Amino acid sequence: MTTLIFVPLIVNHMESKVIEISSDKKMHYLIEGGGERLFLLIHGGDRNFQNAAYWKPLITKLASNGKVIAVDLFGHGKSIPGPTAAGRVSLHDQLNGLQQVLVEEGFKKGENSDNVIVIGRSFGGGVALSFADHYPEYVDGLVLIAPAVSSSQLERFNEHVRKLPVLIFWAEDDPIIPYSNYSFVAEFFENRMFVSVGAILEKGMERWQGHTPEMVKQEKFINALNEYVRKYFTD
Repeated sequence: MTTLIFVPLIVNHMESKVIEISSDKKMHYLIEGGGERLFLLIHGGDRNFQNAAYWKPLITKLASNGKVIAVDLFGHGKSIPGPTAAGRVSLHDQLNGLQQVLVEEGFKKGENSDNVIVIGRSFGGGVALSFADHYPEYVDGLVLIAPAVSSSQLERFNEHVRKLPVLIFWAEDDPIIPYSNYSFVAEFFENRMFVSVGAILEKGMERWQGHTPEMVKQEKFINALNEYVRKYFTD
């Protein structure tokens, strides 16, 4: 049996790229690593705090075992429209941008038999689910970190989303997305792995850090992801 082990070795060079999606939209992303496995990282919703750069502490660790792409969603980071743009960007535009980034990096509809694992945190968890729903041929697995999604939203997704293997990662003292939501999120999926990191807030920490378990408990997150990949994506 092949075992995938994540190790924090710097073996690649992180690049910054921008592709034109349409005349008024450009999507920026960070990329590192190579190989047949792809990790697509989708950040949360705060325009001032959440962007591709948020993932930098984890990108190199993941890149030891595959290609890692961390996007700036439209309205965030260096993408156009950026954080100062007025109004909202449609979900359709966000999903189309993600799909075009994957095509740009050689992951094309019907041509890849490798594993594409989409990792979304908070608002990005909902985007990851929607991407799997609209572009099933690009998604083999999901990792949801305290996803901002309701039970009614989950029920609107197609059956193929329910069948995807999922890793759910959450802190018990999350101040933004209640930990109790894990029950209906986990129940939705047929192939699920749920990891609680317990209460993570300590004296001197900012309250919002309770919503970032993958950063506060990086080793536990990497170990959980390693176990998830070994369980669902190795022979």
